[in-house]
Amino acid sequence: MKKIDERYIEVLDQFGFGLYTTTAGCNLYHDSSWGSYIVNFNGDDFVEMFIGYAETFDPNEYVSLHIKSHRVIKDIGEMLKSAKEIQILLLKVAIEFVRISKESMVKADA
Repeated sequence: MKKIDERYIEVLDQFGFGLYTTTAGCNLYHDSSWGSYIVNFNGDDFVEMFIGYAETFDPNEYVSLHIKSHRVIKDIGEMLKSAKEIQILLLKVAIEFVRISKESMVKADA
């Protein structure tokens, strides 16, 4: 995986996301009211993968998978509300990532 530009990391911080790398890739995390949200990105272009993930994130599917994998049923309404909040944050971060990418392209063309 190529190094992630500091501007992208600053955007993640701004929206309450943390990022750490392991041998399995980049792990994005966010603490929510019902627990930690973690997703792993394993590939060459973190920004591209993040934007694609944000565009396709489905709160209902996320909650369903969480319940199936943990076999614990908490307050499903609260979990879904939190997942929808994460979806909004993911999309806001993705918008900022696109803005940064476009600015970088304009500077490169100049």
